[in-house]
Amino acid sequence: MSTPSNTRIERDSMGEMEVPIDALYGASTMRAVLNFPISGFAFPDRSFELSDW
Repeated sequence: MSTPSNTRIERDSMGEMEVPIDALYGASTMRAVLNFPISGFAFPDRSFELSDW
């Protein structure tokens, strides 16, 4: 695999995957993201703030 400067190689039981350099996840999560593109919807950065009920 060629590795651009913005990715790193992560290894798991299924092999190697290129993962974004700043990602806090590894090869298994990257593989799931690529295999299950369900909606393309991403949560906004502030979506999990506690509400003042």
